Amino acid sequence: MKIPLEKIKAMILYFAFNTDPKFLGKTKLMKLFYFADFGYVKKHGVPMTFDKYKNMEHGPVPTTIYGLISTAYSEPDESLLSDIVEFQEVNGMH
Repeated sequence: MKIPLEKIKAMILYFAFNTDPKFLGKTKLMKLFYFADFGYVKKHGVPMTFDKYKNMEHGPVPTTIYGLISTAYSEPDESLLSDIVEFQEVNGMH
């Protein structure tokens, strides 16, 4: 199933407005997506994002969403998220 881009954007905005900006980096976003997705599966039996998860150093990562957010950091003009967010590096952290 195709990943619902508008839903992903809405989730990013929700996380941004409900998380202290000091703690909202790429790793935190990946963890929030994981908990939202798997909590939704537990409650409804289907995933919210339909993304595939890959095991990485700091925990499971939704691969397509990770790519979208990485592109938003590295190539903001090419990002599919550029209409809703602008990521900034703070103290060497994303």
